[in-house]
Amino acid sequence: QFKRPVVLLGLFCDAVRQQLLRDSPDFFEAPSSDVEVPTNAGPVDLRVIKHVMDKNKHCLIIMSPKGIEYLIHETDMNPMVIYLHPNNKNVVKTVKNRLAPEYDRKVNYMFDEAMKFERQHASIFTAQVLYQADESWLRDLKNTINQLQDTIVWQPVMPHEDSDDEDDDDDVYP
Repeated sequence: QFKRPVVLLGLFCDAVRQQLLRDSPDFFEAPSSDVEVPTNAGPVDLRVIKHVMDKNKHCLIIMSPKGIEYLIHETDMNPMVIYLHPNNKNVVKTVKNRLAPEYDRKVNYMFDEAMKFERQHASIFTAQVLYQADESWLRDLKNTINQLQDTIVWQPVMPHEDSDDEDDDDDVYP
């Protein structure tokens, strides 16, 4: 029973992270430093994430697909990878005006890039939340996080490398 890290992906995820931190500081916290820092243990500094998790909060992370793959396949943190899906160009324009009016990219370009990213990386998404013209998407995002947190995630038991048990082969079934 621990608060799983939440990775936000998609358009305006920085602004969404800031909004979640403002709205729900008891449930969410951003890491105090960069997460994607190559270490001896891998491409992600897990200590930064665990520090937030030790406070019984969701660590809100924005990271590359490569870092996400590492978290998914090489750790037992079971991150929630949530893609903020722009339903159409009009919604992108509305959300941009609310969350990032200073952002100077064209709406068509942003929508096309989002669709390209989604096609290339959909396999790492745990869930998608549709941006809506109104603010209901934020409620949907929080509900999605709560539902994913309450879902039981089965984890394979990995043998420890430092195991002194010579009879480990007896536990392998043909």
